[in-house]
Amino acid sequence: PEVDIYGSGPDRAEITAAAQRLSEKLEVRVHPGIDHAHPEIHDYKIFVNPSRSDVLCTTTAEALAMGKFAIIEDNPSNSFFKKLPNCLTYRSPAEFVTQVQYALSAEPQPLDKAQ
Repeated sequence: PEVDIYGSGPDRAEITAAAQRLSEKLEVRVHPGIDHAHPEIHDYKIFVNPSRSDVLCTTTAEALAMGKFAIIEDNPSNSFFKKLPNCLTYRSPAEFVTQVQYALSAEPQPLDKAQ
């Protein structure tokens, strides 16, 4: 399996170190943060936002609007998104793994006009 991580936030060094520890089991590439409209990320179908402090959740909204799965923590700041079919929430590491496995094996549903 392969994972691409995009971001330039304060946890970047810790995330890069964790990715290196996984290198025997998983190919993980860490990239600097880029704009959501950049062509480099259009073909991805899964967006993971593990943030616990992203109160505005802008990146999650953008990913869902682009027709991607969004895997996010089940917390109050994400409650709006839970009603959308491509929003997959988790409360534990085991649930996170389950949601990733589902997203890898399924196709996101297109949003309808009401969503």
